[in-house]
Amino acid sequence: MSTLIYACHNQNNSTDVIFKAAYTIFIRVMDRYLQSKDRPAWALVTRASDGIGLGFAQELSERGFNIILHGRNEGKLDGIKEQLQKTSPDREFRIFVRDAEKELTDEILHNLQESLKDIHLTVLINNVGGSGSVEPV
Repeated sequence: MSTLIYACHNQNNSTDVIFKAAYTIFIRVMDRYLQSKDRPAWALVTRASDGIGLGFAQELSERGFNIILHGRNEGKLDGIKEQLQKTSPDREFRIFVRDAEKELTDEILHNLQESLKDIHLTVLINNVGGSGSVEPV
């Protein structure tokens, strides 16, 4: 059983079936975003320090994606990054520490854009909600 399915496993049998079906679709779709002629593909996974976000980060790195790990606890993210580097040594990992509950300022957005401009971001797993708002870039 894959990491992602294990992370999503629930005591409710019907929920488990839904997650397995979603996972099957996820696998079929993700491979197309991994294909790149000139640059390696990256995925940004929000709230990647545990639960479903961690499951997505593990699964995507195992499938060939480089990963940007987002969360609000830098120590926890460093540990996850170290763990993922051991299981997927051919991948690159970056950390983006940010509390999604806090307002997203222009300065933070600019810093994020600068840190991402050298990568080919093909997948966003938005696993966090937030009360802040941002204008489209």
